[in-house]
Amino acid sequence: VSQASAKFLLETKGIEQRKVVVIRNGCDPAQFAPGRPEPSGLRQALGFGESDPVLLVPARLEPQKGHSNFLAALPLVLREFPQLKVVLVGDGILRKELEAQAASLGLNSNLRFVGYQPNMADWYAFADLMVLPSLYEGLPLVAIESLASGCPVVATAVDGTPEVVIHGKTGLTVPPRDPIQLAEAICQMFRHPEMRESMGRWGREFIMSEFTLAKQVRETADLYRLAWNQRPPGVGDPRQGVNSISASSRHAAAFRN
Repeated sequence: VSQASAKFLLETKGIEQRKVVVIRNGCDPAQFAPGRPEPSGLRQALGFGESDPVLLVPARLEPQKGHSNFLAALPLVLREFPQLKVVLVGDGILRKELEAQAASLGLNSNLRFVGYQPNMADWYAFADLMVLPSLYEGLPLVAIESLASGCPVVATAVDGTPEVVIHGKTGLTVPPRDPIQLAEAICQMFRHPEMRESMGRWGREFIMSEFTLAKQVRETADLYRLAWNQRPPGVGDPRQGVNSISASSRHAAAFRN
């Protein structure tokens, strides 16, 4: 799903070049249009003020996603932006642990754990900034969806993430496991609202060009056509009947090996 994943397969796993094709994740831009109004009554339901800036972290509460580093960064951000409100969307095995960490850091008045939410477009519309503090990723779909919504991203520069979060253009990237640099990048985004707006606009254009669902489907179909056209003679020929299926199975096994 990313050039980084392909590099790992080629250089670390030793997979042959002919067996590696990159088809990057995509979203339906129509579902994540900029300018979507935030859900009525959501601020009141969460206990947020009408003018409070909102930061969104949409990720499973699992070790991979790096939430503990984000929570460690948040007190540094709140020193400069005490009115900032944070929403963690997602659930997972670390929820109780992360809730305890948030409480120990005195974050409960600024932070909400809202669990799994089915309509992410509403949450991107609600947010001023999205943060993804992952330790590793293939190619994060939430970054694609957020940018499609015109919401810029601060993310860790891991694996395929910098292929969609372009530092200085669609957002800012920082090293993983570094709360200080993460906090500084978030503060920089809130210090400069015009930069956030510009990155959101550029991000939407970038997604429309490179990360649409239509592009993903088209490239997947092209890969199937390529595989079909490169099949050995007789494989897949309906006139071969059962023998064709057996030959195809043998060929598939040879390809896997």
